[in-house]
Amino acid sequence: MQNDLDTNYPELDIQILGVNGAGRESGNASVTSGRDIPWLQDDESDVWTSWGVTYRDVVIVDADNVMVGAFNLTTYDLRNSDVYDALTQIFVDTASIPDFGGDFNEDGNVDAADYTVWRDQVGGPVPPGYGADGNEDGFINQQDYQIWNTHFGESIASGSGANPVPEPATLLLALLALASVPVRMRHR
Repeated sequence: MQNDLDTNYPELDIQILGVNGAGRESGNASVTSGRDIPWLQDDESDVWTSWGVTYRDVVIVDADNVMVGAFNLTTYDLRNSDVYDALTQIFVDTASIPDFGGDFNEDGNVDAADYTVWRDQVGGPVPPGYGADGNEDGFINQQDYQIWNTHFGESIASGSGANPVPEPATLLLALLALASVPVRMRHR
């Protein structure tokens, strides 16, 4: 699937990574044999708990590493071309979410709630969870207000004025949860 994504959607820079659960190290060799997917071994993280991961989940995260969905490989067999295409489309759709300025609370809408976030933070450094700093100076100021004003009323759903090409550093993490059993992935 990584090869398909790289070939058909190179501009999206989608990356699939495997992560194995803590205490499941013994299965790494069989899961990674014959594959070139980057593989990470979780050692004491709370990712499994915080994401509610179940056996063989593919967890899709956006460019900010926020979970946007899960796709279970036990329930959905990737050898079925419709399932394979559906998961591919989930990756593409997630990577294609427009990144437009002024959405300071990152809810997909540029509205009065974003103005409130801007107003409460103006003059200070950009805090975690604050939407993109429009002028990229690290501080919330009048330029950020102008960006909010320009994009007021836009939303991800409407796409109004939003740039359909995402930032090039989009990272999607496909988390193969508790992957101590080999997973057969079809290559096209």
